[in-house]
Amino acid sequence: MTSRVAVGDKDRQESGTGADYAGRLFRWTRFALLAFVGVVFYLLPLWVVVVTSFKPLGEAIRLDISLPQDWAIVDNYRTVFIDGRFPLAFANSLFVTVTSVTIMIVVGSLAAWAFGRSESRTMTVIYYITVFSLLLPTAIIPEIFLMQQLGIDGTRLALILFHIGTRLGLVIFLLTGFVRTVPKSLEEAAVVDGASKIQVFYRVVLPLLRPILFTVGIILVIFIWNDFFGALFLLRGQSTQTLPLSLLQFSEGSVRQVPWNLSFAHIVLVSVPLILVYVFGQKRILSGLMSGGVKG
Repeated sequence: MTSRVAVGDKDRQESGTGADYAGRLFRWTRFALLAFVGVVFYLLPLWVVVVTSFKPLGEAIRLDISLPQDWAIVDNYRTVFIDGRFPLAFANSLFVTVTSVTIMIVVGSLAAWAFGRSESRTMTVIYYITVFSLLLPTAIIPEIFLMQQLGIDGTRLALILFHIGTRLGLVIFLLTGFVRTVPKSLEEAAVVDGASKIQVFYRVVLPLLRPILFTVGIILVIFIWNDFFGALFLLRGQSTQTLPLSLLQFSEGSVRQVPWNLSFAHIVLVSVPLILVYVFGQKRILSGLMSGGVKG
C-alpha cells in the first residue's frame, strides 16, 4: 500500500513538473513574440524617425538605422520652426483641437444623459440615427459646399464644425452606454433635495462621468491632432494651416527628393505633445477604460 502511494506521489510530481515547464515555455514564447513585434513594428520605426531627424540631407536620404556621421539637430529643427512656421501651425492645431473636443464633450455628455434616461420612442429613434452616422463615410464634397454656403470655407471654424459633425456620434455612443449604468436613485435623491435638472447633471452625473470623459477626450485629441484630410480640404492659406498641413511642404516631391530629415524632425515635434499627454494622463486613461469595462 505504501509503495503504491509513493508511486502515485512520484507520478503527480512528474506531471506537475511537466506542466510547470510547459507553462514557463509558453510564457517565455509569448514574451519573445511580443518583444519581437514591439521591436520590429514600433521601436525600430521610432528609432529611424528620431535618428534621421538628426542627420543632414545627404545621410537622411538613405533611411537607415545608423547614427549620423555629421549631426544636424539644430539646423533641422530650426528649419522646421522657421520655414515650416511651426509655432503658427501648432497654435492653429491647439485651437482647433481644444475647441472641438470641449464642444463635443459638453454636447455629447448632455445628449448621452438625455438618451440614457429617456424612454421615449422618438428619442430612441434619434439615438439610433445618431449612432448610425458612425457607419457612413465622410461626405467631404457636401461638407465643402455647406461651408461655402455658410461663408466660412477655408477658416478654422469650418474645420471645427467638420470634426464635431463627424465625431459627435462616437462620443454620444460611448457615453450613453455609460450613463445607463449610473443608478437613477442618485438623481432622484438630488431632485428630492430640490436640485434642478441642470444641477442634477453637473453635481451628480458629470462627476461620475469624468473617468470615461477623460478617456474619450484623449481619443478625440489623437484623432483631431493628426487629422490631415479634413484640414487639406477645408483650410485655405498658411495662416490657418495646422501641423499636418505644415508637414506637407517638407514631404512633397518624389521619394528620392523628399528631405526626410526635415519631415521626420517635424513628425517628432508633432508627436511630443501627444506623448506628454499620454505619459501624464496614463493612469486616468486606464481608470476610464477600467471603469467603463466594469460598469458596462
